[in-house]
Amino acid sequence: MSPFLKQVEDFRNNGHDIINLVADYLVKCNSGNIPVTIPMSPEESFNFWSKSLTSRSENLSSLYSDIIERSTHLHHPGYIGHQVAAGHPVNLLADLIAGVLDNGMAVYEMGQASVPMEKAVCSVITDTIHWGDLATGFFTSGGTLANLTALLTARQIHSDNKYWDKGHGNSQYAVMVSSEAHYCVDRAVKIMGLGKDGIVHIPVDKNFKVITGSLEEIYQKQVSAGIEVFAFVANAGSTGTGSYDDLLSIHEFCKKHEIWMHVDGAHGAGVIFSEKYDYLINGLEFADSLTLDFHKLLQASILCTALLYRNGKDSYHTFSQGAKYLYEDQTEEWYQLGKRTFECTKPMMIIKAFTLLQQLGIPELGKAIDYRYDLAKQFAKLIVYEKDLELAVTPESNIVVFRILFELPISECNELNHKIRIALNTSGEFYLVQTQIQDKVFLRCSLMNPATTIEILKNLITRIKEFKIIYLSK
Repeated sequence: MSPFLKQVEDFRNNGHDIINLVADYLVKCNSGNIPVTIPMSPEESFNFWSKSLTSRSENLSSLYSDIIERSTHLHHPGYIGHQVAAGHPVNLLADLIAGVLDNGMAVYEMGQASVPMEKAVCSVITDTIHWGDLATGFFTSGGTLANLTALLTARQIHSDNKYWDKGHGNSQYAVMVSSEAHYCVDRAVKIMGLGKDGIVHIPVDKNFKVITGSLEEIYQKQVSAGIEVFAFVANAGSTGTGSYDDLLSIHEFCKKHEIWMHVDGAHGAGVIFSEKYDYLINGLEFADSLTLDFHKLLQASILCTALLYRNGKDSYHTFSQGAKYLYEDQTEEWYQLGKRTFECTKPMMIIKAFTLLQQLGIPELGKAIDYRYDLAKQFAKLIVYEKDLELAVTPESNIVVFRILFELPISECNELNHKIRIALNTSGEFYLVQTQIQDKVFLRCSLMNPATTIEILKNLITRIKEFKIIYLSK
């Protein structure tokens, strides 16, 4: 037997064992029979893996068992932490196929299956938004890169396609953005070389939505200072609180001043597939571009992000350069993705999104979103009824932000909220994160796992109250 065939046979044997290992893990995890995570210091973890690297495991199952045991378990119903999906099992198999094929997607020759699949999925999304036949898009490695790419497109079009070759010269360009926007937007603007003056933060109201009544005054101040605002980034599900900006009002403002309207819907734009909550993105049909993560509400593993354009031709302005060793034709060919994306070697992430849409369908994906959004509202009602807890904002999405109340100075109250979060996470029953709003520390829950129930969240409140008594007695 040749060495390669021996490797294939080992793969077959290991594969059966590992599929069984993963399936057993998912069952145990989903039923909450293992801790959400095992607390371990960075040094302790590093020492373990350094030793593991120099001592070969008996078999792959042994190695992968160690990895699983020491990881954070997103499929655990007590995982209510970061905005990362508990990947649907069918999606996990899609990852396997993508890995074994490993076709890059910059050119059609290397992506004869995946490139057209990507166009098909983007068409489903843009048709759902009602963008028309000119709309299209592509997938890219995460919301950060998608937002940056959209803003690069906006700047290139604003400069009449001169920026790519000549730079911005003496012009000062700027982007208007919610003060609740994800930090990657500020990072994108600075990567683009626009500096701090290139970021115009818009204040938000008590519900953490852009105050649209302030837009005109803020814009005119930029104009008076000689600053050219070329884009506006609106939130469709902000990272901090899951709040949705008023897209219709923002559209009217952008239309009036010929400003590119980009919607960062990395987290919340999945509601386009929901019959119950699609009202949250009224006005999205007027946006110029949209970021949508499948690895958040749509149950794909990371990374799997769509960047969509209402006018597909706009996407060809972003990177105006040729690569003759890749493309014989320098025209706008939809199937030569490298002309429009940052990546040249791009993984076949589209298989995950395609599989989920084909196997589950839009109605099932939408119902899974509805369940988690409904659950957030139920959880928020429980919090409101508790005199020991304070809700930061009535949730619009699956993100619930609240804090534990103490009759203490703010600094001490913040410290106790932090300590109780650590205690909850250390217990192995839950994993949640924290955020800061103004000068107050809040606990933040993202209900990502469809296995999380209201009974589990009731238990969370019970445990919080128990920990509060313990800390007050110290």
